[in-house]
Amino acid sequence: GKKVLKWGKGYAWNPVAFFSRPKDIEDPDATLEGYYVATGDLIKSMGGQLKTIALTPVILPVSKHVNDEWSTEREIVWGSKIYFFTFDTDLDVMFLLGEEVYDRFGFDFSKNLSPNFEVHGEAAVVLDYVKYIADQGGNLIEEKDDVLNFLLGMRYLTKSDTTFIFEYYRNGQGYTKDEMTDYFTLIE
Repeated sequence: GKKVLKWGKGYAWNPVAFFSRPKDIEDPDATLEGYYVATGDLIKSMGGQLKTIALTPVILPVSKHVNDEWSTEREIVWGSKIYFFTFDTDLDVMFLLGEEVYDRFGFDFSKNLSPNFEVHGEAAVVLDYVKYIADQGGNLIEEKDDVLNFLLGMRYLTKSDTTFIFEYYRNGQGYTKDEMTDYFTLIE
């Protein structure tokens, strides 16, 4: 069946969730459909500062009838996540590669600074991302660049078991203020 891979530490958004559908920031707890994937976990626990290391390889097949929203051609999308638990900190490093997808690399972390206070973050670089921009004259411009998406956040649990989550995220694949102004000028 389909599997949802929950990569990333953020609550509202996960730039490193390479094999997941985007979260709805207005309803981040909404259940999302997974994809057909072949995956597994190889976990090794150790003594010393590096307590745990885990490898999660992922193969996502794409064809006309399987995971077809990923590509127009038959292909295999590859990826992996390496997890470390060291110095009481969760760390992940991950990547995704494919012929018709934007290759991407990322990392995330989570650290409990006290029993009721946690900080977390994640970042991803999407290589050769193509963005189409309409200028005020209606001309369509194609920009190709490596973009950075990131999220930084913290979670605080009060004595009365109320959780406060604060997050800042930046979607580098989005449009700048000037690009949006040009677009709105065009459609007016």
